[in-house]
Amino acid sequence: AATFTIGQKALTVTAEDKTVTYGDSVPYTATYNGLLDCDKGKLGTPNFTCNYNEVGTYSITVDGLENSNYAITYVNGTLTVNKRTVTLDWGTANSFVYDGIAHTLKPAAKNVVNNDDLGLAITVTGENISGSSAINAGTYTATASITNKNYVLAESSKTATFTITACALTITANDHEIIYGSAPATNGYTISGMIEGETPGTANIGGTVKLTTNYTQYGNVGKYDIIVDISGLSAPNYSFTAKNGKLTVNKKELTVTAKKHEITYGEEPSANGYTINGFVNNENESVITGLENITYIIDYAQWQEIGKFSITPKVDGLSAVNYSFKANSDGILKVNKLNIQLSGIIERCLLYTSPSPRD
Repeated sequence: AATFTIGQKALTVTAEDKTVTYGDSVPYTATYNGLLDCDKGKLGTPNFTCNYNEVGTYSITVDGLENSNYAITYVNGTLTVNKRTVTLDWGTANSFVYDGIAHTLKPAAKNVVNNDDLGLAITVTGENISGSSAINAGTYTATASITNKNYVLAESSKTATFTITACALTITANDHEIIYGSAPATNGYTISGMIEGETPGTANIGGTVKLTTNYTQYGNVGKYDIIVDISGLSAPNYSFTAKNGKLTVNKKELTVTAKKHEITYGEEPSANGYTINGFVNNENESVITGLENITYIIDYAQWQEIGKFSITPKVDGLSAVNYSFKANSDGILKVNKLNIQLSGIIERCLLYTSPSPRD
């Protein structure tokens, strides 16, 4: 009899090279050089070892197979871990109103794993940049950068634009009042909406506000517009809206005074007309209605003692488009003494004789 020996067959198990994106799992596989088809599945499960934690290249080791018919040799593979691409969602809030505060955009990163900190930083550039801050009204570009070496920003989302629009100021003409006959006048204006702490000077507001009115001197009393013209104003961070005010033309007061008058004791109280002072624009009593019915308050009653008494016109029945009325109590009624003439009186001289004494 003869003996023979069946030796182990050489088998090379090689971990296949892999390329993955940072954060993804690795689908490890191996190749088998020298394995007979009839023995496939009879080696057990290969054990792969490769502990990666960041971008780079790593060795993949494989072992753990057993079959007495094979002399197994293991060959390492290489794992290449590439950077993970993240995109930035810049949102839709890309417009601000000037408020004196620096603004920027705050994008949200997508496709980040393990709650990693990207080291995201935003740099702002633009036409009206103040140092490195977007404060002034204008258009700006926000550019993102990251420091985490395991990630790369998608080129399409690295930048975004945003605007800071001018803050709206309202220029309001102050209401004003004048008296009929006065020349048209205004009383300045008020600025509302300015950022706290700023003044027209610090805000570099240039130009002049012009105020005009559609009232002409000697026009009728009433309310008229005070018109605000802001066409000459300019400012880097403010826009302007005009709001008209009101000019109120009030009636001019006329003073009605009773004329001085004299009567004699015993006569009924009476007046002798009036004078009116305060007209403008060469106007006169013809603009007044109710003068024909004017009456008086006389501080004297018939048969009072003589003296001087006040006469006050009653003006409640008077009216005029552009005038009001004030009664003046300075009118004087003088009541003089009544002269009495005596006639036909006979003077007598009586002689008185004393009677003789009786004896």
